[in-house]
Amino acid sequence: MFRMGKLNKVALIGGLAFWYLLTGPSSKQLESKREYPLPAEIKVIETSLPYETRGRVGSPNNLNSGSDEKRYCLDKIVKTSSIDFSDDFYIKTERYNLIKKEELSKPIGHILSIPTKLYFWDWDLGWGLDEGRTKAVLSMLEENKKLSGLTVRINHNEPLYDCYRLFGDEKVADRNNFLARLLLGTVTSLGGELFSELRRGDYYNPMNQTAVLYSNIESISAHEIGHHIDCQRFNSDWEYTLFRILPPVMLYQEWQASQNATTLLSKDDQWQFNRYLLPAFLTYLIATYYMGKKVTKGKESSE
Repeated sequence: MFRMGKLNKVALIGGLAFWYLLTGPSSKQLESKREYPLPAEIKVIETSLPYETRGRVGSPNNLNSGSDEKRYCLDKIVKTSSIDFSDDFYIKTERYNLIKKEELSKPIGHILSIPTKLYFWDWDLGWGLDEGRTKAVLSMLEENKKLSGLTVRINHNEPLYDCYRLFGDEKVADRNNFLARLLLGTVTSLGGELFSELRRGDYYNPMNQTAVLYSNIESISAHEIGHHIDCQRFNSDWEYTLFRILPPVMLYQEWQASQNATTLLSKDDQWQFNRYLLPAFLTYLIATYYMGKKVTKGKESSE
C-alpha cells in the first residue's frame, strides 16, 4: 500500500468532497425512474425460475451451422414480468449466465469494505445489489446483443467452481491455451475472487470471463461488464491479463471499461460516470504515481 502525507490526504478528502457535491444527481434525476427495459420473454437453456416450454421447428444447437436438417425443438421461455428480482435465482442463456445469491461472508465484507464506502462517501458500495439494480444488470445483458460468453455473479462468488470452468466450460477453455489457464487462470480465479469476497469488491476476471458484482450502483456494475466488452475484442485473454501489471496498460483497461459502461447505462444514470467512475479511476492514477515514486527512489538508493 502506498502512503500519503497528511497534507495530501487533506487535499484528497477536500477535493473529493467538492467533486461529489458537483457531480451528484439533480433533483430531476433523483425523481426519474431510471428504467432499464427488459424484453417480455427470455429464451433460456437452464434456470431456477418458472418457465414455459414452447415447441418450434428449427436446427438444434448441437447441429453444425451448415446443416439443413430440421427437428422439433423445445425452448424454455421465462417471462420477465414473473421474475422476483429480490430473491436468489439463476439464468443460463446462449450468450450469458446470471446468478444471484447471497453469501455467508456478508457481515465480514461490510466491515472490510468501510474504507471503500468512505472514499466514495456512499454506503451502497459493497452493500449488495437490490431488486432494481439486479433488474438493471439483466437489462444490460439483454440490450447488448453483441455481448456473449459472460458469467455474472451478483452478491456472491464461486472461486473453486470458476477454477473448474477454466477447464470444464468449453466457452472459457477455448479462449486460452492450457498453460495460461493452469498458471494464470487458477491464480487469478482463486486470489482475485477471494479478495473480492472479503472486501465486497466488484471484480472482473477475463481468464474465466466472470464479473462479480457487490455494489448497489448501476455504473459500477456497468464498468465490470465493460471490462468484458473490452477483452472480447481479442481472441485470447492471457496476454491482456498479464500485461495489466504494467501501469499504462492497467490505466488503459480501466478507462476503456468505464467508457464501455456509458453505453450500458440509461440516459438518466449517465451522471454516475463523473460521480463514481472518475473517482475510481483516480485511485489507479494515485497508485501508479506512488508506485513510480517508489521505483525511482529504489533506483536512486542503489546508485
